[in-house]
Amino acid sequence: MSFATILHSVNLFLAENLFYLLLGVLLINMLQRRQRKTTQKKRMATFYLGVLVLVWMIGSILIVHFELPDLLQLPLVGALVLVAWRFRDHTFPFRRTCAKCGSPLSGNRMLYHDSNLCESCEPGQEGAAGQA
Repeated sequence: MSFATILHSVNLFLAENLFYLLLGVLLINMLQRRQRKTTQKKRMATFYLGVLVLVWMIGSILIVHFELPDLLQLPLVGALVLVAWRFRDHTFPFRRTCAKCGSPLSGNRMLYHDSNLCESCEPGQEGAAGQA
């Protein structure tokens, strides 16, 4: 198999299957909608990531449909990565560890809480525990 054949196969795969990645990102966005009070920033981040995946999917489909050079996938992905990196405060607010104490965050805290704080460091949690 030549490099051109492999690259064309990759472009076909992307054009056909990026739709599922888009659905996954938008599903996470819809699940975040339940937690409106605590996840506005992260919900917008998944929306922006969905837009980037949509642009990638459209670009891949256009490359395959119009039989453009398969190497155009590289500048397309590069441009999308640069946009995501440039606006990383808006596209990647997700953290794996607590911003205050460094303990690992649960999946729910990682996706549904803009504060990036664990349960024990969250200001509202301490007040509620102290009053009870």
